[in-house]
Amino acid sequence: MALKLNEEHQLTGTGLGYQHSCYAMMRALCNRSGLKYGVGKHDLVALRATYQSLVFDEIDPEGIDDTKVMEFVDDEQFEDVLARLEDNIPLFGYPTPINAIDTTQIKDIKQHFTFRDEITDACKKFKEDKFGDTPVISMHLRRGDFEDIKSGMFLIDDDYYEDALKQMPDGLPVLIFTNDKDYVMNNPKFIGSRFHLIHDIENNNEIVNCDWTQMMLKIVDESGIGRFYYKMVLKIMSDRTGVPVSQIVKEMSAVGKRKIKNNLYNYSYDMCMMHMCDYHIMANSSFSVWGVELSNTKKVVYPKYWMQGQHVADSDSWLRGDESIIMDLDGYDQTATIAGHFINDKWVGLDNPDQRAFTVVH
Repeated sequence: MALKLNEEHQLTGTGLGYQHSCYAMMRALCNRSGLKYGVGKHDLVALRATYQSLVFDEIDPEGIDDTKVMEFVDDEQFEDVLARLEDNIPLFGYPTPINAIDTTQIKDIKQHFTFRDEITDACKKFKEDKFGDTPVISMHLRRGDFEDIKSGMFLIDDDYYEDALKQMPDGLPVLIFTNDKDYVMNNPKFIGSRFHLIHDIENNNEIVNCDWTQMMLKIVDESGIGRFYYKMVLKIMSDRTGVPVSQIVKEMSAVGKRKIKNNLYNYSYDMCMMHMCDYHIMANSSFSVWGVELSNTKKVVYPKYWMQGQHVADSDSWLRGDESIIMDLDGYDQTATIAGHFINDKWVGLDNPDQRAFTVVH
């Protein structure tokens, strides 16, 4: 009597934000159906490294028939997926805020996302020491693999962030969360006393002066390549450099060794810090969606365009059939469809033209 999500989607290119949707969907399906929620030993590693109150019924459940799958699609509704469940038949699909959210349970399931004490304590200390009681703005820049045309995602231009800041209270500190820190540090639009790039809260937001540690932290944030898991990342580092894992760890900084030993990841601290912010400027990212949803936000600005796709509601596919870049979707609000269960009167949508459309010639 078990239910499991097909591992392929949990192990490739799917980080902490996506894993929230996986858990919310599977936990709700099992609660409603009476089936047991089973996960593999190495499934949802980012989520399990971040929270202390997750509820899994079985680890490596037996009896799952991996020769069969029950497929579901991105825009299928939760109730429709629930109606088609079969005992011991794994689900195959991509959980999103469309199909993952049971509105009757989401409030209770969010209580499972209780951050580990050491993560909460570090984020509280950083926020209090740096900003005191001053409200702060979270601004999320999602880049990295989104720069690849084949990702199918909008690469948001800086104009969106400038317009979003105009929607926020003047003068408040802006905490920048990103998987491309080099882009932010070299961007004059995000330089100034108001802007605070979040590097490494576990290390008091200081950059680690160690090549091995920096390499490890960079790879672990690359979408899917190391499964957001230090053990896998160390193997990748060894393969790239020819240096044995044991030597890499031996030569690593005390900060890096501490992170490995205690299973502490910067993405966990970023999510915790983001949810402590008072105002939010989102990216087209499920990390942004969940960072906002777990917060007590006063206002959210979000990008309307998510994927380089069709801009009609009854389209067969979000994704385009070629690798051309379009600047926008003529005002069509994809995010309202994707994250509609979460959107309320605190949310304001803005156009977010694709940065590449200004430079790519077709």
